[in-house]
Amino acid sequence: LNFNHTGTVNDFFDVTSRDGYFDSFLYSDLPITINGYPNTGNVEEFIEICDNDNPVECCAAWEWNVEECQTDTVECKLYELNVELIECDTASMVIIIDFDYEGTTNTFFDVYSREGYFDSYSFTDLPLTISGFPNTGNDFEFIKVCENDNNDCCVEAEWLIEECNGSISNENISLENLSYSIHNNELIFTETFNDIRLYNTIGQQVRSSSNSMISISGINAGIYIVSIANNDIRTSIKVYIP
Repeated sequence: LNFNHTGTVNDFFDVTSRDGYFDSFLYSDLPITINGYPNTGNVEEFIEICDNDNPVECCAAWEWNVEECQTDTVECKLYELNVELIECDTASMVIIIDFDYEGTTNTFFDVYSREGYFDSYSFTDLPLTISGFPNTGNDFEFIKVCENDNNDCCVEAEWLIEECNGSISNENISLENLSYSIHNNELIFTETFNDIRLYNTIGQQVRSSSNSMISISGINAGIYIVSIANNDIRTSIKVYIP
């Protein structure tokens, strides 16, 4: 590794890979040989150099092809997408997203809402705070993340945002009188509904039904969110599945 520098305020510089902070080195040691630098399985590997503890961002980044280092082609995969809702109103919200990835060939990823394309960001920005993400007025909001220019490498998530839109309960769905039971691997409601959807706590739909019973066979024990509807009237409750 070698590079030129002017106006630095420290004797050291920091090295960051796709995996995050790697190590710090002396400018006086340049050029340097770095052993053990991570191969993250991507076709293009990444390095960022920043002046250590510089209050003014002073960095440079570079990518290079490492196909010859890959003994097997790694298929692009985005997974384990987590969304944390920070604040919201009836128009937009602030969220933090994070996910794992491998086999990517691009520096950037694209973010989509229910309304379509939203923006593009660098993988190195993860975990990422997104402001102004659209609130489309649904009980569950939606996000889709894809490797830039690769719609075959995506991951999706949904999460409950009732608190952003106000109460959605209706006299036709009375939460006070609503009850359910669990019998023979079925979650059974006392009232009749024409649409039931079961979500885990990170907003992924795991089951659905068009009557008052929904199968829970094979589902792990824990807290789930049930979205229930009669025609256009919908509400949601939390249930514990043992």
